[in-house]
Amino acid sequence: MDVAPTVLDLAGTAHPETEYRGRVVALLRGRSLLPYLERRSDTTHDAEEAIGWELFSCRAVRQGNWKAVFIPAPAGVGTWQLYDLAADPGETNDIAGTRAAQPATLLASWQR
Repeated sequence: MDVAPTVLDLAGTAHPETEYRGRVVALLRGRSLLPYLERRSDTTHDAEEAIGWELFSCRAVRQGNWKAVFIPAPAGVGTWQLYDLAADPGETNDIAGTRAAQPATLLASWQR
């Protein structure tokens, strides 16, 4: 989601917002990575910002160091899993059962 805003930033042009030459254009959700790549910023997204995505029926939402992942069976377990990326960057230890409030917070962000 950050690639298109970055390319537009590199090209020195702006996104056309909601219409271009009489055609409807979808709004971009991401942000340019250019400030981060040029070392003018330490991050692209704030830790409080929830970012979600879906691809091939697999879903994920991340906020700060927390990440919830849903991978349907048979490839995955078919339930939401929770990872603390600061303690487990390889996402090997699902802690959804031990952190009652965190999955609910992330899933509410996913629904939005």
